[in-house]
Amino acid sequence: MAISHILLPIDATEESQNLIRTCFPFARSFEAHVSVLYIKPDSKDIVPLLGEGMSVAMIEDMIDLAERQSNKRYEKAKQLFDEVVAKNDVNIVEAASNGGFSTHWILENGREDEVISRYSRLADIIFLSKPKESVDVSINLKIHTAIFESGRAVLIVPSSFSSQVGRRVIISWNGSVQSARAIRAALPILRVSEFVHIITVHHDRSEYARGGDLKDYLGWHGISAETHDIKGSPNVVGPKLLQEVKQLNGDLLVMGAYTHSRMRQLILGGVTRYVMEHTKQPVLMAH
Repeated sequence: MAISHILLPIDATEESQNLIRTCFPFARSFEAHVSVLYIKPDSKDIVPLLGEGMSVAMIEDMIDLAERQSNKRYEKAKQLFDEVVAKNDVNIVEAASNGGFSTHWILENGREDEVISRYSRLADIIFLSKPKESVDVSINLKIHTAIFESGRAVLIVPSSFSSQVGRRVIISWNGSVQSARAIRAALPILRVSEFVHIITVHHDRSEYARGGDLKDYLGWHGISAETHDIKGSPNVVGPKLLQEVKQLNGDLLVMGAYTHSRMRQLILGGVTRYVMEHTKQPVLMAH
């Protein structure tokens, strides 16, 4: 498997500015194409949210205002794209080719979850911004749509991250199907990384996992790795895992997403939710 096509949904926020500036050097290193996706909501969708008793004129004014604000956000995002394209000297290519690193801009109107579902299933990997710490990750529609509806790996980038992704990779291994999928998706990155560390996670609800088995598997792909163990309840595994990533100076964490009940983790918390809310480094996840 190679990384040849990356989906990059962006908006007009500061988080997207850092996201696109992180994604483009990554794509260049793999000679990949980046489809930059901007989703423009239909202003008429706000009508059901307006209060009862409002006149037709008031509703039309609200729709008009929403449309103007939407256009401003679109123009800001497109300007960001144009600036990064010029700075990176990247070719704009809309049709599939073998021409190496390239990009193109996609404007779609509609619901964010529906559009991301459709485009993400035909990408090798999806780049997304980490939600702000003040935002509840459990209600982030974009991230959960990509994780659960795409069948693809999702690479989440914190807004504070400013290095190259994938040189120093940490793998969180608990023996789950989701972890195996994440590792499989990360193989192209692991092959060119400077080092790989496997952190085997053990707790009362984890599946039986041995870091040595994964080390042997990676060896068949020509990838060397070192192994470490983390033990404890799910409540402490998240903090311990991120502490290990920091101590090892990792710039990418690879892990399965929601390896236990999604509803339980969203309501009560869990390793996936903790990592998404607190990580300072990019995380590649798969479900």
